[in-house]
Amino acid sequence: MNPQSQTAQLQLFLKKCLILASPFLLLSVTYFIWDPFQVFKDKEDYYTNCRVEPNRDWVSTRLYLSHAQSQHYDSFIFGSSRSLSYRCDDWQQFLPGIRPFHFDAANESLFGVWSKLRFLDKRDQPIKNVILGFDSEILKNTKNLKSHLFIKHPLVSGGSMLEFHMVTFAAYFQKLFFAKYIDFRLSGQYHDWMGGLIHYKAFGFTLPTNDSYIDPAFEWLTDPKGYLESHSQIFYPRENTIKDNAPRVINLESEIMLRDIRKVLDRKGADWRVIIHPLYDQIIFNRDDLNLLQEIFGADRVYDFSGNPEFTNDPTHYIDSSHFKPAIGKEVLRRVYAR
Repeated sequence: MNPQSQTAQLQLFLKKCLILASPFLLLSVTYFIWDPFQVFKDKEDYYTNCRVEPNRDWVSTRLYLSHAQSQHYDSFIFGSSRSLSYRCDDWQQFLPGIRPFHFDAANESLFGVWSKLRFLDKRDQPIKNVILGFDSEILKNTKNLKSHLFIKHPLVSGGSMLEFHMVTFAAYFQKLFFAKYIDFRLSGQYHDWMGGLIHYKAFGFTLPTNDSYIDPAFEWLTDPKGYLESHSQIFYPRENTIKDNAPRVINLESEIMLRDIRKVLDRKGADWRVIIHPLYDQIIFNRDDLNLLQEIFGADRVYDFSGNPEFTNDPTHYIDSSHFKPAIGKEVLRRVYAR
C-alpha cells in the first residue's frame, strides 16, 4: 500500500472516530459549561435553587477557606449529615460567644473527621470547642470514599485534584444523570424519572456557620402523623424495644485515628464532646466501642444517646429513618452542656 493510500485511510479512520465521539464531546461541553456539581468556581451560595446535591465535603471546605479569615472561627461540629441536627445557633445558646462552623460531610467517615482536624491544625486554626457526632457508620470507614458525593476535598485528604475532578466528571455519565440534568435545565421542571439525582426541593443553608438542611415538608410542622403515614415506605415498622448492641466497628486503624484526633484536640487546648446519635433503628452502640471511646476521650466527654427510648420511640422525632429533627438535636445539646 502506497503512502498516499495509507494517509487517506488514516484520515477516514480519524473522521469516523470524531463522528462517533461527537455526542460524548458535546455532552462533555454541557458538563463544563453548566458545572452541575459546582466544583469549578468558588461561590458564596452553593444551595439556593440547587436541585443537584453537591459534594458536601467540597462545599464545607471551600466555605471554610472563604470565610475563616473574616469570621475568626473557633468552634467546630464534625460528623455526617446526621450532625446537621445540631444547629450552630443552638450551640451558641449553650456556649455564648463562640464562633462556630459546621465542618460536616455527607456520609462522613472517620478518615474525614481525622483529616479535617489535621487540616485545621496545619493551618494553625484556633480550636476552642468541638462536637464529634459519631455513629457506627462513621467509625467503620477509615478510607477516602471514591464517589462524587463523598470523595474528600484534596486539600483535606491530601489527595489529587485531578483524581477528584475525574471522579465528578465520570459521575455525569452514570445512571443517565446527564439526560436527567439536561432535561431539567431545558424544561425547568422536575419529573419523577429524575428522582434520586435531581431533587424536587431546593436545599438551604446558613452563613457563616455552614448549617445546611433540606427545606422541611410542610406536614412536618402541621401534621407529623400524617407525614409519617404518607411516607410509610421510609419509616419502617419498629417494635419500640431497645435492640442489642451493634457489631463492633473500631479496629486498629480507626483506633489510631481516634487517638490522633485526641492528640490534636489536646494540642489545640480544645474542649470537646463526643455524641453518639439517637438513631431511628434503636440499636445500642457497641459497648466495647463505647468503652474505648471513653478511654480515649474521657468518660465525662462521651455521651451515648443510642437506643434512648425517650428520643427514639416516637417516630415523629425523625425526618426520615436516618435523620432526627433539629428539635431533638437541640435537646441533646442541652443535656450535653447542662453541666
